[in-house]
Amino acid sequence: MMPAQLPDALPNTVGVDLAMHGVTNGDWLGFGGGIAIGVLAVAVAVAVAWWQRLIQLRDRAADRAEQQRRQDDERDRERRLDHRDVWRAEYEEIRELLKLGGDIAYRAMHEGPHTIAEQAGMGLARFKMKADQLAGRCPDTLQKPLLRIATLADRLAHAPVPEAADVVAAYTTAAGHPVPAHLQVRAAHLLAIEQDRAARELAEELSAAWRTLRDEWGM
Repeated sequence: MMPAQLPDALPNTVGVDLAMHGVTNGDWLGFGGGIAIGVLAVAVAVAVAWWQRLIQLRDRAADRAEQQRRQDDERDRERRLDHRDVWRAEYEEIRELLKLGGDIAYRAMHEGPHTIAEQAGMGLARFKMKADQLAGRCPDTLQKPLLRIATLADRLAHAPVPEAADVVAAYTTAAGHPVPAHLQVRAAHLLAIEQDRAARELAEELSAAWRTLRDEWGM
């Protein structure tokens, strides 16, 4: 068929009343609505598939991160276990030090305030010295905790209250004269407060050090 003859072959709809052939406005609206619904359904399906894919990727990434974390924890645990024999002696010394520190902190909080003689009887000076020494030859994770413990022990050592007999004698012999500042009741009260604060901070630091020690030991 020649191109010139093509228009004659197509149905002529000019002037044709479509309603007479059963095509109504509702049919056109239904047809258009069907197309719109179809397009929307496809868009929704694509969006849902895309979102599900994102969730899958996120979950896989989370699983990989969790698996990596577990592997890292296991390697770290194996490292600590292998390292045990190297610092076993220090571990035992730190363990004994923390036990002694716990006794000192407890007595300072519940039996204090203490005098210089009473602090010596508790082994406070030796405790501080040992904490300083061990901080220089322990695993890195325990160095700062032990130094903080030594600092708090030093605070306790610098806050002894005077002997009660010395305070009484100072007030008895004052005879109207000023009592030496370090023997005044108010000074002793302030020292007692400082002892209690230092002891409570020491107890908290000891608890943290115990946790670090157990973790480093691989318990």
